Amino acid sequence: MIISLNSEKQLVLNDEKSQLIFKHCSQLKYWGFTTNSNNNSLWIHLHSDNLINICVKIEKYFQKQSIQFELSNQISELLSSYDQIKQQFSEAKLLANNFKEGNYDLKQFNEFCHFLKNNLKRSLRDHQIKACYHHYLLKNSANFSVPGSGKTSVVLSVYEKFRSENEINLIYVVGPTSCFSPWQDEFESTLGRKPNCKILSGGDSTSRKNEYYDFYSDDYELILTSFQTFYRDVSHITNFFNHKSVNAFLVVDEAHYMKQIGGIWSEAILKAGNYAKYRIILTGTPCPRKFIDLFNLFDFLWPLNNPIADLDKTKVEVSEAKGDLDTATSIIRNSIDPLFYRVRKKELGLIEPKYHKPIQVQMNKYEKLIYEAISKRLIEPF
Repeated sequence: MIISLNSEKQLVLNDEKSQLIFKHCSQLKYWGFTTNSNNNSLWIHLHSDNLINICVKIEKYFQKQSIQFELSNQISELLSSYDQIKQQFSEAKLLANNFKEGNYDLKQFNEFCHFLKNNLKRSLRDHQIKACYHHYLLKNSANFSVPGSGKTSVVLSVYEKFRSENEINLIYVVGPTSCFSPWQDEFESTLGRKPNCKILSGGDSTSRKNEYYDFYSDDYELILTSFQTFYRDVSHITNFFNHKSVNAFLVVDEAHYMKQIGGIWSEAILKAGNYAKYRIILTGTPCPRKFIDLFNLFDFLWPLNNPIADLDKTKVEVSEAKGDLDTATSIIRNSIDPLFYRVRKKELGLIEPKYHKPIQVQMNKYEKLIYEAISKRLIEPF
């Protein structure tokens, strides 16, 4: 895409080119712009995914600097759609926050429960129903519940509700290959029917494009793929999600695999995720090392809304570096608390574990030799 500031100071959007050109705005160099050969304009290569964000940033800059300009109809429509997206995010966040605090429309909640009771094969437990409704309110959300809480059943139940409302027609799961079989089993156990499933993993990306992505069939409603394959197929998946007949519910299972900022897996999921109808992430370990592990997760869920503001991200990193975890925690919770649901072990009603006193057994001479060799290697690796 090309956005230009013409001689009439009108911000105009045209097709085909992938650069931004502005005249006499040297401040834009700080955003990565460079001057052209005539030294009378600035430009930057731009992917269309970033178009709205760049337009918003430039509009705010022009306004702040009192630069007189007009918006073309295309740019006006683009920024209007952005305002609608921001409004939808604010409303969904408020609904989800109120629900977590126990303030919600009881009639609507009971109707939702009635649907689950009459349309699922499996009866959900109370904590699963609450997680379902939270996801239903947000449409793009995270589930950080502990293993064994039924995260897969929750997602499938929400999928069925959305499908009944003609909101989505496909659930697309990216995760480790070990999750493929459980997703198929849980689909049948939860929804009462065997899924028309397609597994896309390994092999040749071009073959998958020709055999599947270019010829979407309504016969499939569950697609499973690995992180590696998703990365290799990202351009095909982006076009696939953007197809007029595809309304995809994109699920990232074991989402901590995409925590690395700038990682090839995370970048691929962030890119293609823009084109899914709804998104959800599942992981019991959302930030295994640092709060920075959360940044990609929520940027994926709400790509145009910046759930954790850039300034807050910087504050979190600085606070963590200083060891001020209270400040970092407060910033993170204020940003994302309404956007995720978490079921803890104590909410599962599990019996308290019994710990037995260990039985000590003497090692034989061969076991002792092996143990000492390994211990020495660990203590003195070099």
